Order: sequence, then C-alpha cells, then structure tokens
Amino acid sequence: MQPATEIETESGVPLEIESLTASQHGSAVVVVGASSALFAFLAFSQPGPGHESGYALSVVLLWWMVYYISLPGVMVAFGPDGIEFVDMSWAIFFRYPRYRVAFRDVVEVGSRLVQRRSSRYIKTQVKVKISEVPLETRTFSVTNQNPAYDEFLKQLKGSTDAGAQIYLMSIVPPADLLKTLGDAKARGIVIAQAVPYPYSATLPLVLEYQRLMKQHAPNEPLSFSSLEGFVVGKITVTALKRAGPKVTREKVLKALNNMGELDLGGVYVNYSPKGRNGWGGVDLTVIGANGKLLR
Repeated sequence: MQPATEIETESGVPLEIESLTASQHGSAVVVVGASSALFAFLAFSQPGPGHESGYALSVVLLWWMVYYISLPGVMVAFGPDGIEFVDMSWAIFFRYPRYRVAFRDVVEVGSRLVQRRSSRYIKTQVKVKISEVPLETRTFSVTNQNPAYDEFLKQLKGSTDAGAQIYLMSIVPPADLLKTLGDAKARGIVIAQAVPYPYSATLPLVLEYQRLMKQHAPNEPLSFSSLEGFVVGKITVTALKRAGPKVTREKVLKALNNMGELDLGGVYVNYSPKGRNGWGGVDLTVIGANGKLLR
C-alpha cells in the first residue's frame, strides 16, 4: 500500500485529519506553558508551605504536557487504496499503534451527537477489521470540528465497498449530506430519526401535523425537523396547561416531572423525575434516488 497521504482533495491538499482541533492546540500551548512556569518556580524557589501541592500539580501538568507533545500530528490519512490511522485506545499510556487498511476492510461507519457544556459536535466512528482470522477490529473517530470532516465523509463514501454501511444520527441534515457527497454517493446512507416518518400519515400525530402544516405553512415542505418542533410544541403546551394559572419555571418543571405517559397521537412519551428521555423509539430512513428519504 502506498503512502497514505497521496490522495488529494479537490483543492489539491492531501486529505489528513489532525489529532488535535484548533481549540485543543490552544489547550496544549496553555498546558505546556503552565508546566514550564511551574517547574521553573519550584526549581528556583525555597521549599515552604504549599510546595507539596505544587509538586502534585506539576506531576499532573507534566503528564498532560507529555501527552500533547507525544501525540502524532496526523490521526487519519487517506491513501490511494486505503486508510492509515492511529489507534487512540491506549493514548493515555502514550501508546499510538498505527494501522493501514484497505477500503474493503471498513466494516461500519456510525455518527452520533456529542453534547458538552460549552459545545456540541458530531462524532463519526469508523470500524475496520485488521485481520481476518481471528477477526479483529479497531475503531477511529473523526468529528465535524475538523475542517476536513466533510471531505472525509465524501472520500470514505466514494472509496469504500458497498458492504460498508454508513449510519448517521438525525442531527446530520440530509441536505448537507447531499450537498457534500452528491446524490449518487449519499445514496444508501442510513439516518436514525428521533421522530416518526413525516411524509406518510400512518399515525394520528403525523396526520395532525400534516393538516396544520397545510393550513398554516402551505409553502413549507414537510420534514423531520418541523415534525420534531411540532412534537416539542405539543409537549410544551401540555406542560403549560398543567402548570395552572400564573405560570412559573418551577410550576412548568413540576408539571413535566409529573406528566407520566402522554399520548401525542399514536406516539407515547413519558416524563418523570427519573425519566426524561420522552420517546424511546427510533425511526430509520435511507437516502434513496434523487436524495429522497425512504423508510
């Protein structure tokens, strides 16, 4: 297999996924700077109260400094006949085994939404097999925080065998996929949906949604996003009604916590102090010909 950086994007730049995002690069600089400053302070100051805590903190900072410095620059790179990637499973122990696999060895591709306090992003995991007998697999991840993410999906979909199924979460807009990959390459991608299929009135909820969309927004297309908003609206209105007069935040929260099972029209949600997931169902759709979502 040729060096994994030979495939180039449309802009002529080799397709490489770096190990650190821009924000992580900033964190690395801060950690290295703080480590250096703390080590210098401890080395040239007289021992006294608080030095023990300083030594403990210096050990933690030293670990992070070594971690950032030892990380390989490129985590994933596309080659002419496969993918080269770094296995980050044991990264905390400074172990970074590197593998090269053919595109036919891609077993599964799945995406999910990751929510943090200060950010949210899409994480795509790619599972590949590194040996046939015994069967061994490894997984590497790429997030949409990386500028090469869209091109990565495009190359992956265009290069892997038909047997490598790609699964995505509903947070990934189908329109963006079609724009990035094109109709032909996007075809066959499975997208998990958080609400029922909005284009077929097989449920009272969907029938009501379609009727109200036709009445109040006749020029707007039906979509999973607008149906999800409709569901949220129905739950919110119910909570407001149950909160009683002089609605407050506390009353609405109490109404939601005590809501129990609620029939939205063939779709049941359930809220309690210990259960806030609402609907536990998942609908699967497939991108078909001309970019249409099929059930």
